[in-house]
Amino acid sequence: MVSHFYPEFNTTVVRKTLTNGLTVILNNKPGFATTYAMVTANFGAADRWINSDDGLKRVPAGLAHFIEHKLFDKQQYDVGNRFAESGADNNAFTSFSQTSYLFSATSAINENLAILADLTLNPYFDEGKVAKEQGIITQEILMYQDDPNSRLYFETIAGLYPETALSDDIAGTSASIQKLTPALLYQTYAQYYQPRNLQLTIVGDFAENKLELAPFAVHRAENPVIDQHQNQQLRQARRAEFASGTTLAKQKFTMKLQRQKVALGFRGRQPKLAKPELVRQDLKLNFFLDAVFF
Repeated sequence: MVSHFYPEFNTTVVRKTLTNGLTVILNNKPGFATTYAMVTANFGAADRWINSDDGLKRVPAGLAHFIEHKLFDKQQYDVGNRFAESGADNNAFTSFSQTSYLFSATSAINENLAILADLTLNPYFDEGKVAKEQGIITQEILMYQDDPNSRLYFETIAGLYPETALSDDIAGTSASIQKLTPALLYQTYAQYYQPRNLQLTIVGDFAENKLELAPFAVHRAENPVIDQHQNQQLRQARRAEFASGTTLAKQKFTMKLQRQKVALGFRGRQPKLAKPELVRQDLKLNFFLDAVFF
């Protein structure tokens, strides 16, 4: 366990690792009426590779987002209803780099933590439920296709990283999600939702010794343990994909709008920057964009 005090915020953050490898971040905030908890998987829409018997295999676009949706739907119940019954607000989201599941509540914190563990650690995928979700997500994809701001953002990213996982919408396409099967969902889940690839963060007014974290520490024997070499293969495949190729100088799409919209994107040269330099680069870019567009 590691504890770090941040004097500028007058807060202490505790980091610990459970016996199965899951990381826990605790931020005790005395006086807070609401407690917030979130499980984040180091797995997002840009992670399009899995290990198979035939080596690395590329999976269809939208798989990470699809798993996010399907984890709520268990065999006999919906996890969202259980959160509501225990007085918690809940949500989830998928980005290119992560998938997160969260709740906020003013009471029954341990009960809601158990529900959060059930949500993220106990998948249930069957053909009927997968087929139903394919129809739901297809409608979601079509809805965002009619949103000019969403289209502009994703088209810009696609122009910066053409023919990579970043050129696809996070939700995938109507065609790509039709390729998803329960077997593929289970296989991908088993590789990316291993405890050591998950982080639980809790923020609120709580007594650390009263938090019941046992549901997150249960060993899931049905999920194969992926060794360090295989994990490294997945990371290398993702890095190689984004390092190759060139950007598109410009692209245009047409929608019926009262005003035209434009976006300007920059593809960074450095794959990873230290935090101070990253902040400086961000400020420079913001000053430049303000000068150009305002």
